[in-house]
Amino acid sequence: MVYSSNVNNLKYYQPFQGEKILIAANNDKQNKEYVSTINEAAKVLTSKGAITSIVVPSKGEDFNEMLKNKGATAVKELMIPEIMKLINTQNVKTEPEQIVKADIAPKIVIRR
Repeated sequence: MVYSSNVNNLKYYQPFQGEKILIAANNDKQNKEYVSTINEAAKVLTSKGAITSIVVPSKGEDFNEMLKNKGATAVKELMIPEIMKLINTQNVKTEPEQIVKADIAPKIVIRR
Protein backbone atom coordinates (compact mmCIF):
# COMPACT_ATOMS: atom_id res chain seq x y z
CA MET A 1 0.00 0.00 0.00
CA VAL A 2 1.23 3.45 -0.89
CA TYR A 3 0.06 6.46 1.09
CA SER A 4 0.64 10.11 0.30
CA SER A 5 -1.04 12.94 2.14
CA ASN A 6 -0.46 15.14 -0.89
CA VAL A 7 -1.43 14.04 -4.40
CA ASN A 8 1.50 16.03 -5.81
CA ASN A 9 3.91 13.58 -4.18
CA LEU A 10 2.42 10.53 -5.91
CA LYS A 11 4.10 11.37 -9.20
CA TYR A 12 7.49 10.76 -7.56
CA TYR A 13 6.61 7.22 -6.51
CA GLN A 14 8.29 4.49 -8.57
CA PRO A 15 5.75 1.66 -8.95
CA PHE A 16 6.69 -1.81 -10.09
CA GLN A 17 5.32 -2.91 -13.48
CA GLY A 18 1.61 -3.66 -13.17
CA GLU A 19 1.33 -2.32 -9.60
CA LYS A 20 -2.26 -1.41 -8.86
CA ILE A 21 -2.77 1.98 -7.22
CA LEU A 22 -6.05 3.39 -5.97
CA ILE A 23 -5.98 7.15 -5.52
CA ALA A 24 -8.53 8.21 -2.89
CA ALA A 25 -8.97 11.89 -3.72
CA ASN A 26 -10.83 14.56 -1.81
CA ASN A 27 -13.85 16.18 -3.38
CA ASP A 28 -14.11 19.21 -1.10
CA LYS A 29 -11.89 21.47 -3.18
CA GLN A 30 -12.82 20.38 -6.65
CA ASN A 31 -11.38 22.86 -9.10
CA LYS A 32 -9.60 22.63 -12.43
CA GLU A 33 -6.14 22.77 -10.86
CA TYR A 34 -6.93 19.99 -8.35
CA VAL A 35 -8.49 17.77 -11.03
CA SER A 36 -5.48 18.42 -13.26
CA THR A 37 -3.09 17.47 -10.44
CA ILE A 38 -4.93 14.19 -9.79
CA ASN A 39 -5.02 13.36 -13.49
CA GLU A 40 -1.33 14.20 -13.86
CA ALA A 41 -0.38 11.96 -10.92
CA ALA A 42 -2.39 9.07 -12.39
CA LYS A 43 -0.90 9.68 -15.84
CA VAL A 44 2.68 9.71 -14.51
CA LEU A 45 2.10 6.54 -12.46
CA THR A 46 0.55 4.84 -15.49
CA SER A 47 3.50 5.87 -17.66
CA LYS A 48 5.76 4.17 -15.09
CA GLY A 49 3.83 0.92 -15.45
CA ALA A 50 1.19 1.20 -12.72
CA ILE A 51 -2.50 0.50 -13.16
CA THR A 52 -4.42 3.35 -11.55
CA SER A 53 -7.94 4.07 -10.42
CA ILE A 54 -9.30 7.17 -8.72
CA VAL A 55 -12.14 7.25 -6.23
CA VAL A 56 -13.72 10.36 -4.73
CA PRO A 57 -16.51 10.94 -2.21
CA SER A 58 -19.60 13.05 -2.85
CA LYS A 59 -19.06 16.61 -4.02
CA GLY A 60 -18.04 18.86 -1.15
CA GLU A 61 -16.63 16.04 1.01
CA ASP A 62 -13.34 14.43 1.80
CA PHE A 63 -13.08 10.87 3.11
CA ASN A 64 -12.79 11.96 6.76
CA GLU A 65 -16.05 13.91 6.50
CA MET A 66 -17.70 11.03 4.69
CA LEU A 67 -16.67 8.61 7.41
CA LYS A 68 -17.94 10.94 10.15
CA ASN A 69 -21.19 11.88 8.39
CA LYS A 70 -22.15 8.65 6.62
CA GLY A 71 -20.20 5.97 8.44
CA ALA A 72 -17.77 3.23 7.51
CA THR A 73 -20.31 1.32 5.44
CA ALA A 74 -20.70 4.25 3.04
CA VAL A 75 -16.95 4.49 2.60
CA LYS A 76 -16.71 0.75 2.01
CA GLU A 77 -19.51 0.82 -0.56
CA LEU A 78 -17.62 3.45 -2.51
CA MET A 79 -14.19 1.84 -2.34
CA ILE A 80 -14.86 -1.85 -2.75
CA PRO A 81 -16.05 -1.65 -6.39
CA GLU A 82 -12.89 0.28 -7.33
CA ILE A 83 -10.69 -2.15 -5.43
CA MET A 84 -12.39 -5.05 -7.21
CA LYS A 85 -11.78 -3.38 -10.59
CA LEU A 86 -8.08 -3.17 -9.76
CA ILE A 87 -7.96 -6.75 -8.50
CA ASN A 88 -9.60 -8.00 -11.69
CA THR A 89 -7.57 -5.79 -14.04
CA GLN A 90 -4.60 -7.06 -15.94
CA ASN A 91 -2.79 -4.29 -17.75
CA VAL A 92 -5.66 -2.01 -18.75
CA LYS A 93 -4.98 1.56 -19.80
CA THR A 94 -7.31 4.29 -18.57
CA GLU A 95 -8.21 7.15 -20.85
CA PRO A 96 -7.64 10.61 -19.27
CA GLU A 97 -11.31 11.54 -19.46
CA GLN A 98 -12.17 8.42 -17.44
CA ILE A 99 -9.76 9.23 -14.64
CA VAL A 100 -11.40 12.18 -12.90
CA LYS A 101 -14.78 13.70 -13.54
CA ALA A 102 -15.98 16.82 -11.75
CA ASP A 103 -19.18 15.20 -10.50
CA ILE A 104 -18.50 11.56 -9.62
CA ALA A 105 -20.97 9.46 -7.65
CA PRO A 106 -19.86 8.73 -4.07
CA LYS A 107 -17.53 5.77 -3.43
CA ILE A 108 -15.84 4.39 -0.24
CA VAL A 109 -12.70 2.70 1.34
CA ILE A 110 -11.80 1.87 4.91
CA ARG A 111 -8.39 2.01 6.50
CA ARG A 112 -7.74 0.47 9.89
